[in-house]
Amino acid sequence: MLRAAILVAASVAAAGCVFVPTAPPELQAVALTFKPSPGMARIYVYRAGGAFGGASKLSVAIDSQIVGRTAAGTYLMVELAPGLHRVSSPTGENERAVSLDAVADSIYFVKLWPKMGFFSAHSGMERMDPTEARSGIATAAHFRHITRLAPAALARAA
Repeated sequence: MLRAAILVAASVAAAGCVFVPTAPPELQAVALTFKPSPGMARIYVYRAGGAFGGASKLSVAIDSQIVGRTAAGTYLMVELAPGLHRVSSPTGENERAVSLDAVADSIYFVKLWPKMGFFSAHSGMERMDPTEARSGIATAAHFRHITRLAPAALARAA
């Protein structure tokens, strides 16, 4: 009986650690078209599922503005104006980043993963192969809110 109670408590605690908000099905359908709004660029940040670091949530920032958090097997999508942008994942101990010169009507894929840290998880980040990214995103278990960053919001974040 005690063993069952401990197992249930551990399962509930673990589930709470990896929850990230999901988007409604109609927004997920928009994301899976892989087509940005006219005149905009679209960036997908994909985090594959895995045993290592699966309970760690990693923040994602665009031009120093936090746009969401990822858990294992999730992705987020951001639409923004063309131009130079910095996609990063700040943690308590490090910050990895990828710089992009976003072109209108283009899409970009960034891979994010947790790494071993001293007190908290570190992050790794790099540009991702589009075929691999589309495949992973299409089967991701969760979808983070779509965010559109207007030029005024980016100016405030700089």
